[in-house]
Amino acid sequence: MVYDWDGTRTRRLKLFRAGTALMIAIAVLGIPLLFYAVKLHELYG
Repeated sequence: MVYDWDGTRTRRLKLFRAGTALMIAIAVLGIPLLFYAVKLHELYG
């Protein structure tokens, strides 16, 4: 399902996929870091 008449559809799809992957990566990396920061704050706060 890739349309390439002028490239806009495929580019948008690639951008959407990259954005989704980036959001997932940020969530996967960010949640443990946030949890760790909260733990440190509880210990030393």
